[in-house]
Amino acid sequence: MTRVLAEHWGSASSVHAMGAQARAWIDRAREQVAAMAGCEPEEVYFTAGATEALNWAVKVVGLGEAGVPRGVVASPIEHEATLAACRWCAGRGAPMHWLPVGGDGRARPADADIRRSDGIGLVVLMAANNETGCIQPVGDAVRLARGAEALLLVDAVQSAPWGLEPFRGSGIDLMALSSHKFNGPQGVGALLIRRGTKFASWIHGGGQEQGLRAGTPNTASVVGMGAAAAEVVTRCGMAGAVADLRDRLQASLLSCVHGVSVTAGDEPRLPGHLHVSVRGVQGEAVVMGLSQLGVFASAGAACSSGAVEVSHVLRAMGVSEERGRGAVRFSLGPETTADDVGRTVGAMTEVVAELRALGGCGAG
Repeated sequence: MTRVLAEHWGSASSVHAMGAQARAWIDRAREQVAAMAGCEPEEVYFTAGATEALNWAVKVVGLGEAGVPRGVVASPIEHEATLAACRWCAGRGAPMHWLPVGGDGRARPADADIRRSDGIGLVVLMAANNETGCIQPVGDAVRLARGAEALLLVDAVQSAPWGLEPFRGSGIDLMALSSHKFNGPQGVGALLIRRGTKFASWIHGGGQEQGLRAGTPNTASVVGMGAAAAEVVTRCGMAGAVADLRDRLQASLLSCVHGVSVTAGDEPRLPGHLHVSVRGVQGEAVVMGLSQLGVFASAGAACSSGAVEVSHVLRAMGVSEERGRGAVRFSLGPETTADDVGRTVGAMTEVVAELRALGGCGAG
């Protein structure tokens, strides 16, 4: 990225030599992301992040051709970016259908009562939940979308760092990715659009990204995303070790901190996710106390930190108000060590004890 900023800062849309150099860097990054996702380079459309990619996909399909709204099927545990885009479409006449969700944190596409005659344009399902890490039944969503003759959008933001099922031949039509989730820079992502899918632009004003996404590309960030994508295979090779550390952290918290319960602990989860609830304290208070000790966690979804209400994911799972208010999420990665786990357990023990000693301060 530094080299691009210093030496290849020409606009990739320009025809001169510096523009050609910038285009070459972007083309290489597109190939790297395509190799990670198992798709063709021309199926990769760079965006300013997954939030843009999700909004683009939901709004274009939800509004339908010629402004005639199409039905959208989504799970209530999707990321807020997806849910907000769905609500936006619903406000403009697009019928919304919600998938049932079990107490295990998994959506139930197979149980959805959707017919071909319902006029569904889009089915949306995340590959893995951003709060609980629970892996979702994408195969069932593929079958639901095909039966409804609708497109399928998969939010792969959380699953991409740990390996993706190849986009090619998966039955998925659209997929959202975010660079910073697999160690790339923030503020850049991609929407994968299956070749042959009829799709419209959402940002107008230029012919970039095969005419579908206008705007001078952020070449350095795109290059950073490509470089990070090329390293995902190495990260995937460490998934087992990360899951072992996650399991060690889980067992230690259950043993050392009274009143801890694990969310979706018996379900298939991403290796780096651990979502717990601590009885009698608020998750926000726990997170602030941990931060003072150099341990950084999240109360609920990271994008909604600061909110004290129970997250929409836990509500959809039927989690009680008291348990939901004590929710804390830990994220582990290849850089996490056994010492980190031990330090986190010690910090949690100290913080929870202090909060409880305050006679209800931070209590749910």
